[in-house]
Amino acid sequence: MRLAMFLRGLRDAIARFDRPEVVYAGTGPFAPLAIPFLDRAQFTLIDIHEEAARSVRTIVDHFGFDAAVIVADATQYEHPRPIDIVVAEVMQKALTVEPQVEIVRNLAAQLSADGIVIPECIAVDLDPGNVRIVELERGVLHTRTVAVPVSGHGMYRTTIRTYGNHVLREYESGLTHPEIAGLQLCEGERIAFSYETGKRPGIRFQRL
Repeated sequence: MRLAMFLRGLRDAIARFDRPEVVYAGTGPFAPLAIPFLDRAQFTLIDIHEEAARSVRTIVDHFGFDAAVIVADATQYEHPRPIDIVVAEVMQKALTVEPQVEIVRNLAAQLSADGIVIPECIAVDLDPGNVRIVELERGVLHTRTVAVPVSGHGMYRTTIRTYGNHVLREYESGLTHPEIAGLQLCEGERIAFSYETGKRPGIRFQRL
């Protein structure tokens, strides 16, 4: 389901352009989101690991496609041309562990006027209560201060809209399994949520 939703989202995004400029960050050794579409767009494939990039080069060369394969830190990478589509799947549930936020912030700042980010939106809700606390949309991160509606053990629930109506919901992927928040909620209290990047990216909270 995870792969299907990302592929469907990218397919629909590519269809909006005439051979778009696509930057795909965090390809891993197989670049699974790019391979089906290498004949429809100009791809730049980025991974921070040389071994992964070497594997991707082998695949691209085998099929005879024209795509740039680059070893780089996608949080710092500067593309020589405006980007039409940014693709990045460098995350874990609740935006923990991996640098999805930093990568998307960097690359989204380099989008063309009609540029698209895939996933289009990553939302994290607090349960019990189903309250939106964090949202990453087109490279912009929103965090919120919320009034807790229901007492209970806090959980983070992630929803990922890759593009348009292609959505990964709870339990449809390892990325959307609930994550224990590590806080006991009391009805009526106010909690300020923030997001920390760096070596230990993830959601942080402060009781008010």
